[in-house]
Amino acid sequence: MGALIKRDILLAWRSGGAWLLGVIFFVLFVTFCVIAAGGEGPQLEAFGPAYIWLALLFATLLSFGDIFSDDLNDGTLEQLVLTGLPPLAIALAKWAGFIVLTIGPVFVLLPIVGSMLGLSVSRIAGLALSAAFAAPALAAYGVMAGALMAKRGKGGFLIILISAPFLIPVLIFGLAAVDSYVRFGILAFEFRALAGLSLIAMAIGLPAAGAALTANIE
Repeated sequence: MGALIKRDILLAWRSGGAWLLGVIFFVLFVTFCVIAAGGEGPQLEAFGPAYIWLALLFATLLSFGDIFSDDLNDGTLEQLVLTGLPPLAIALAKWAGFIVLTIGPVFVLLPIVGSMLGLSVSRIAGLALSAAFAAPALAAYGVMAGALMAKRGKGGFLIILISAPFLIPVLIFGLAAVDSYVRFGILAFEFRALAGLSLIAMAIGLPAAGAALTANIE
């Protein structure tokens, strides 16, 4: 499984920067929000966490369709199964790779875009922590949606329809966690809720992805 994660990272690195599309979208979305809000003022700071969280969700949604489609089309998934690697292990490897390649770079940029929006250090810290707690859930639902739609190429709008109902609770608690961190720190209820959502997402999403991969290969 570790070799599969390393392979995905190397392929992404050699892809000519395609893996950066989500990061570019994230930065552009926040930049456009700053421009639309006038570039400064209390309104920008008040809605800053919402802009960043929406940018994070959209950036990850853009990458869901790429998780399995290429490997399924070129026969890589079938070869992995033939070597004895369980589909659940493949899904778990893709889950870890998605966190590293898609969510990781966005996470690194959070302090920069938070400063662009005029957020305080404590609110930026709350944003970073809420994103970290939510990352396993975002990746798990992405892997599930990508596996379900792998035979449809990139999946398109169907991936959004499948993922959105699962991502809405993550968005709600992720936003609430930012302000709660300022008042209560990391012990705030919202962080526990995000941790629970991530565990539920992994328990549901990864086995579902494994089952979908089995059906796609057969």
